[in-house]
Amino acid sequence: INIAGRYAVNFFFDPSGSEYAGISVNASATTTNIQSLAAAQRRDMAYGGSSSETISVGLTMYLSVNDVVRPHTNGASVGTASRCGFSIVKVS
Repeated sequence: INIAGRYAVNFFFDPSGSEYAGISVNASATTTNIQSLAAAQRRDMAYGGSSSETISVGLTMYLSVNDVVRPHTNGASVGTASRCGFSIVKVS
């Protein structure tokens, strides 16, 4: 983040199987599964029980300069790439 403020963040992910997906901020372990991150680094998380379930998480939050926001999963492969995306928009 280059400018502090409130941001709307959205991540949707179509996994190849049962999977967690979420949004992390300033994660110290970028290859760690989302559900294993420290609670302070995990801002939103959801579970999809099968390959046909697109997981969607989103929230609006205040972010500071130099915060690093990531879409975060368990490292599973993508089911359908066209059903995956990440956006972050400064709202104020």
